[in-house]
Amino acid sequence: MMLRRSPADTELARALSLQRAGNPAGAAPVYRRALAREPRNANVLYYLGSAEASLGRHAEAADLMPRSLDAAPDNIEFLANYAKLLVMLDRHGEALALCDRGLAKQPSNPVLTYGRALRCIRLDRPKDALRDFDRVIAAQPNNAAAHLDRGAALSTLGRHDKALAGFNRALQIEPRNADAHYNAGVLLDRIRRHEEALAAFDQAVALRSDHHDAYVARGSALRELQRYEEALSSR
Repeated sequence: MMLRRSPADTELARALSLQRAGNPAGAAPVYRRALAREPRNANVLYYLGSAEASLGRHAEAADLMPRSLDAAPDNIEFLANYAKLLVMLDRHGEALALCDRGLAKQPSNPVLTYGRALRCIRLDRPKDALRDFDRVIAAQPNNAAAHLDRGAALSTLGRHDKALAGFNRALQIEPRNADAHYNAGVLLDRIRRHEEALAAFDQAVALRSDHHDAYVARGSALRELQRYEEALSSR
């Protein structure tokens, strides 16, 4: 016998199709119709929250996503993405607690481990962050973003040589990563290797012409090198 789909399932499938086609504004009212039919449907609550977040309606999303976890407390995807939303709302302590909750269920989950590391950075806990970045890199050695963020944690701890090695490893994996060039430049400038810093900032702005921070830092490096006329022309 063929099982019949509920009306909420039909609405959910239609809304998902709209959202995956890049139309969260069109998907949101369809999700809401599904939610009116099944107010505790975890998938509807979560995906409506995701659509609202995509539309910049973070308060609405922050109401819906925890309700999806009430209905499906073991869903790691729901938990990880709610943690990301909390970060957007600058609620880092709550996001960290969610990552801990998920890691209690899946201790090796690299997404949650990485998320916890990033939250520790924001909460000024670089040593805790470094431990988690090490775990992520052990599982995903070619994760350029993890090497980059690990380098930032090491720089905060004053471990400049290892930080620079982390930035360089990120660039080995992703040579066109403008942020990796920029971070390397900031560190090189800090340790007074201004010529190398300038070369790194030049790479960053060549790769991303809108990298405002790299332009500003480039001007600072030029001033340190007493190349004042060039510094004036650096945006």
